Formats: sequence, C-alpha cells, structure tokens
Amino acid sequence: MKVPSKKLLVVDDDPDMQEFFQTILGPKGKGYAVSGVVEAALALPAIQKDMPDLVILDVMMEEADSGFKLANLLSQKFALLPILLLSSIADASEGFMDTLALPVQRILQKPITPERLIEEVEQILSPAPAE
Repeated sequence: MKVPSKKLLVVDDDPDMQEFFQTILGPKGKGYAVSGVVEAALALPAIQKDMPDLVILDVMMEEADSGFKLANLLSQKFALLPILLLSSIADASEGFMDTLALPVQRILQKPITPERLIEEVEQILSPAPAE
C-alpha cells in the first residue's frame, strides 16, 4: 500500500518559482503533492481547504513584507504548521527586523539550489527522533 504523499503549499507570486517547486518537489521530482497560490491573500483559504504538511512562503509578493505578515497570521491560526520562508532579501531583512522572532522553521536565501531545497524540506518534514 502506497503511503500518501506529504502536501506542500507554495505561496509565491513568481510563476517561474511555482514551476521550480513543482518540478523539484512534485510528483516527477521528490513525489510530494505540491499546490500553489500566487498571493498571500489566497493562502488561508487554500490551507483551510486542504491542510498542507508544509508551507513554502516567499517574503516579497503584493507588498515587500507580505510573507512576514502571512507567517505571523499562520502561526496564530495553525500553530503546528511548519513554514519555510524564502527571500531574495533574507540577509537585508535581518537588518530591519528580528528574523529570529519570526514563527518559521527556516529562512533561506534565494536563489536556492534544488539539492538544498530538498534537504531543507526533508529535514522539516522528518519526524523528530525519539529520545
């Protein structure tokens, strides 16, 4: 019996990034069920409809801080939902906000290699070893 695939929701307004995530992580890549939305406002309804195991979230979409705002909202509504935040301004963002206080599992710099993306996603989705 095949184990159901983990579900990933990509929130990114760049169609090329949506395609990248689908290619690398989707059925023809690592085998995850990848869905995507192109603006932060569409993320909440998508999550409520089909709860993902991980949200991959871009920082800059409709507004420069759309991803930060959405990460905070999601952490309030879905406290256990892991978030992987991707940004082309990750280093710069540390200068104007405390990124350690963000409710995300990881913040990664774009561009990201397929190997690094897979490694980070698998680490987040892997169950913690029993102590």
